[in-house]
Amino acid sequence: MKKTILFSGLALFVLSSSFAQSSDGFQLDGVIHPNGYPVVKVILSYHDTLGRKVSDTASVVKGTFVFKGKLDESKRVVFSMVPDTSRVPPKKRFPVIIGFALENKFMKMALIDPANFIISGSSLHMEDRAFQQNIQLQTKGLSPAATASVIRQIKTSFIRDHPRSKLTLILMDELVSQAFVSGELGELWNNVDHSLQMGLTGRRISERLEQMVSVTIGSCAPSFLLPDQAGVEYPVGAIHGKYVLLHFWASWCIPCREENEYLVRARQQFDSAKIAFVGVSIDKSEYRENWIAAKQKDRLEWLQLVDLRGIEGESAKAFSVRGVPRNYLIDPNGIIVAMDLRGDQLKATLLKFIK
Repeated sequence: MKKTILFSGLALFVLSSSFAQSSDGFQLDGVIHPNGYPVVKVILSYHDTLGRKVSDTASVVKGTFVFKGKLDESKRVVFSMVPDTSRVPPKKRFPVIIGFALENKFMKMALIDPANFIISGSSLHMEDRAFQQNIQLQTKGLSPAATASVIRQIKTSFIRDHPRSKLTLILMDELVSQAFVSGELGELWNNVDHSLQMGLTGRRISERLEQMVSVTIGSCAPSFLLPDQAGVEYPVGAIHGKYVLLHFWASWCIPCREENEYLVRARQQFDSAKIAFVGVSIDKSEYRENWIAAKQKDRLEWLQLVDLRGIEGESAKAFSVRGVPRNYLIDPNGIIVAMDLRGDQLKATLLKFIK
């Protein structure tokens, strides 16, 4: 097996081909049906608790494969099947991806095709499979917006009814990572079993919820330094005597690019002596040139800064940014007075505060 770990900083654990199966690790033995989907290799990937991508590749030998390793905590993983190109049509010569829950246990997988597989040996997988089937049943025929709302309700209900389940931790982590404000999540999390709260993922969820509470309307805006295109660092946050519209975006984010049109029009309308517009891109270092091209194309002629660590950078963490676009209106005293202003709502809110 070829195993790689993509990370920054110190590794908490390492997957090794010499791994000896133990009670605190996992082993996944797979069998592919001889008349099923023709697969030459499979890839198991996921992100550890610190957000580092872990990837493990195994060749399929005589219809079988084996994955061995150790998870920091149970989680959903991505399982990719690379087909035998000599046995599939050209249009199907690409990896097929499925997902399932994995825990540190001895598990077996029987695979006929991507839509027909069975995993045994994991109570977490069985619970998650039933959960996913319920979502499919409850969201059949719904619009994308309605589907998202129903899924959130189903997740919330499961967490409330199963405070000790490992799946609860996975679902709670998903809800918190997608949330901009804590809302009911704090109360929901307080009802989760203490043993889950004290693990690595549990501590991260608690920190995230605390951060969301600290960066909201009525709270003081964090301050930090970020560079512009030339590398000159500027303070980000409050500006004495002015309102500040701080907007986070990225060149690859289509909704961000659409919102940039509203920002351009708003800046043209409001007096620069009363409000400063400041953009913060979360384009990572490899996309720096894309950022430069995007801000020129979108005519973002005000102060544009960049955090090349992306969503994991200090600026995104300080403002609890887990997705873009996101913006904050900061008053002359450094207090956040509005946030997440979209479309025509942006102009209406600025008119309310800036006379």
